Amino acid sequence: MRSMRARVSFSVVFIIFPIIVSFAEDSSAGSYGAMNPSASGGLHLGLSGFYYETKQSGDNFDPAVQDHRIYYDLKIGYQAPSGFYLGGVYSKYSKDYGWVYIPTRTALGVTVGYRFRGWLMDLTYYSSASLNQLTSVSDSLQGGKGWGFEGGYNWMISSHMYAGLEVSVKSFSFSTYNSGGSESPAANQGVDYVPLINLGFYF
Repeated sequence: MRSMRARVSFSVVFIIFPIIVSFAEDSSAGSYGAMNPSASGGLHLGLSGFYYETKQSGDNFDPAVQDHRIYYDLKIGYQAPSGFYLGGVYSKYSKDYGWVYIPTRTALGVTVGYRFRGWLMDLTYYSSASLNQLTSVSDSLQGGKGWGFEGGYNWMISSHMYAGLEVSVKSFSFSTYNSGGSESPAANQGVDYVPLINLGFYF
């Protein structure tokens, strides 16, 4: 219950803060949705990422058990003057507990979205995904597909560069389990809810 309250509280703050800022800004400044890179649209290059780390020590903790998690999305696409966005994304997530193996998920997808006065809403279809080193260095989940949704707010910090925040939801399903080169049918699903920091460029 406590973790659910924390997640809800964080989500509320994460969503409300950009709303307050957007109303405080002048309508002609700040957000890249209101400032198209050019009259004919613009090329977009972006990185959205999040790093999470916990460490422990003491008489009853195992210092070898740590928690390092990295999420990032590399994005390239095109924004039309109308605010419509079309692009591609390479997504990666890894979690390192200090063990021999590091579970790592990679995915490729196509994104459609819309931008308006700094606000962004993106929907992504992931046509290819895999999760390597699931429980050892030699096993993995293959045949993955999924979808993602991102909603957030970005600020222009120069004529072409922006920074911002977004909430990302990703859902994946995997149809094949591979252990030491031997494949077998399997049904596995996973969902992520992650806050991300955005940084990128429009040309």
